[in-house]
Amino acid sequence: MPRLPSPSPLSVGKLSASGTRLTAGLSVTGSEKNPMVSACTFRGTVAVGRDGGDLLNPVVATTLNGMAGSVQAPDVGRGFVAANVFATRQIVPGAYAFAGLSGEARSNRVQKAVSVGAAIEF
Repeated sequence: MPRLPSPSPLSVGKLSASGTRLTAGLSVTGSEKNPMVSACTFRGTVAVGRDGGDLLNPVVATTLNGMAGSVQAPDVGRGFVAANVFATRQIVPGAYAFAGLSGEARSNRVQKAVSVGAAIEF
């Protein structure tokens, strides 16, 4: 059986960008802060902010089969609102379970994250 030629490689240019993030917000923390010795802990924040510089909407040059092109990230807004909550519950002294929820919203984009797990001190 004859061998077919492999597809042309895709070349992607280097992304180099810099920028700044300015945020202002409010943070709330429970009186207990060490989850290894406390029955439960809590922390929450809410903030507004603005991203500046080249970090948003980057464009990267590409080449496929000798033809030049580009890949551009979706257009999103520079201003955003972010919030997160994080809590722990002691299982036994020296071990706790944790859960967290965070999100960031801006025009044309919403990011959400959930984290859960456990930690043990040896």
